[in-house]
Amino acid sequence: MLINIADVWDEAHKTHTKYVSDAIDAAKITSPHLKHLLERKRHVIVEGRPAALRQLIYFADGLLSLCDEAEYALFESDCKKVFNYPDFRKKREAGSKDWEAYKLCQKSSYALCPYCQQNFAYTVVGESSKSFRPELDHFYPQAQYPYLAISLYNLVPCCHICNSSLKGQVNFFHHQHLHPLEDEESIHFDFEVNDHLDKLKSGGTAYEISLRPTVGEKAGNSAKLFLLSERYAMHSAMLNRFIENIQIYDKAKRELLRATFGNSEYFTERNILSFDIDNYRNELLGKIKKDLYQQFRSS
Repeated sequence: MLINIADVWDEAHKTHTKYVSDAIDAAKITSPHLKHLLERKRHVIVEGRPAALRQLIYFADGLLSLCDEAEYALFESDCKKVFNYPDFRKKREAGSKDWEAYKLCQKSSYALCPYCQQNFAYTVVGESSKSFRPELDHFYPQAQYPYLAISLYNLVPCCHICNSSLKGQVNFFHHQHLHPLEDEESIHFDFEVNDHLDKLKSGGTAYEISLRPTVGEKAGNSAKLFLLSERYAMHSAMLNRFIENIQIYDKAKRELLRATFGNSEYFTERNILSFDIDNYRNELLGKIKKDLYQQFRSS
């Protein structure tokens, strides 16, 4: 995870939690273990944030440890009927009022994958049947935790590469990784300004950018799993140009341009760099650009 998107579902919260609650009310549950889980933890399943979901998993694991094979099979079967993700993700006909994955994703506050910030994760619904949306990563996998299959804060809008190609079936409950809906942004990118200046003096033009997870298992695991160093190396030419522009268009140069051509909005730093640091979470490669910008400007 590169960016925190804890507020991603703010606009969807009310509608989605009602959808989950209604699904529970409408279900005919026969599993005594699921009945007990809902009696004790229904509110967490419906609207629990990531920390509460983890505590729920501990509780459910303890409860289910008492199950025999037949009892667990009944529990799992009932979960799949109540928390029916295949039905939720099914695209409805145009004009349908049913709540489903497309409508949820349309309420997302972000347009980029939080795991890599390299790929888009937005929703487009066409007039015909042609539409697309981001994948929804079950942060805690539904195969192991079927009672979380449609829990709002277990769903992370992301790209296919991160969700399907890289994460796959990795269980983030047992193998800790940064949670985009909870954790602070603790993967950073380093650029040695002094080394850069020395290279300029010697006629060099290539700059080395390194990835630096803060101390902690989760940040290191996330950087490794999502191949962040390897993937960002593919953008080195573009990032080098960004660094050059930061250096060329310093405050003195921008003031000179304004004095020459007038106080035009065109000569704002945002326009010159084609980067809005205040909106970096919705800018392609915005986190690395933010880190590089702050290091260069503070040097």
